[in-house]
Amino acid sequence: MNTKRLQIFLSSKMRRNVLKSERHTARQAIKRLGFARVWDWETWGHATNKPPIQVCLQAVRESHALVLILGRDLTDHTRREHREAVKHRIPDFIFVKESRSLLNESARRYLDRQASRCTYRCFGSTTELRTYIQSSLQEHVIEVYLEGATQLGIGTRSGSVGYIATTGARSQRGRGPAP
Repeated sequence: MNTKRLQIFLSSKMRRNVLKSERHTARQAIKRLGFARVWDWETWGHATNKPPIQVCLQAVRESHALVLILGRDLTDHTRREHREAVKHRIPDFIFVKESRSLLNESARRYLDRQASRCTYRCFGSTTELRTYIQSSLQEHVIEVYLEGATQLGIGTRSGSVGYIATTGARSQRGRGPAP
């Protein structure tokens, strides 16, 4: 049995711990899926001769997906992480705290540009955030699994199909906020 897990990069503003509880919730939600591990600065960031942003961008490139949590604004660092995921066609999932309307103008414009090509949802509580992260990642893995099985010409019940890298099919289809 292959015990390799998907790596999910966790991105959000970290200054002043404004999203500390949301990051904790996201970390736990991803871990509880059983098929993924989290790359976050708190756990994997380390002292190196590289600038922190370079460490993060490398981790984004090595990840299978990126989860971005937005509060009121989008830092330059977080924007660069997200753009790196988009550039490398890494599936991205954006979760906005409370309401899109509470984002500052720059973050709202950025989200508007991304909304047609990615999955994003607004959440009102950490319980909602946990549910949205888990369901989004589960749906994505199922889509990729089924797409891979179809491409290989085998039935979806075969246990021999592993996780096949996404071609960006999911990220090409925007879902926007939940109705």
